[in-house]
Amino acid sequence: MAITYLIKVGTFTIPLQLMKLESYKAAPNQIQDLDSYRDADGVLHRSALSHTATKVEFETPYLYVPDMEYLIQNIRANLLTLTEYDCTLTYFNVETNDYKTGHFYMPGTREYQLYNKEIFAPSRFAFIEY
Repeated sequence: MAITYLIKVGTFTIPLQLMKLESYKAAPNQIQDLDSYRDADGVLHRSALSHTATKVEFETPYLYVPDMEYLIQNIRANLLTLTEYDCTLTYFNVETNDYKTGHFYMPGTREYQLYNKEIFAPSRFAFIEY
């Protein structure tokens, strides 16, 4: 399969030039457990759930203010709610060599470091599946 993009938030495809080289990370299909425990003999009793959760993240390179504003405003415009900072995310799944879409949220801590009036330091963007 030809990879044409790595992340799409709603209808906004994040341009590869706004992603730092080698910064895309995906932890697809992470198995979740509910009330798993170890018994008195140390044997693990798992209750694996059918719903998996994925985490996708990337870092920006140094960006000029207009480029960072473009990225942030387009992500915000494609959020489902500002309260939860959730979105529909389509990402490239390395395990299946295909694209997958899910319901994700952005963690509450987002930091942007402005070096001067024109340049932002690299920033991390993360998306975690519900």
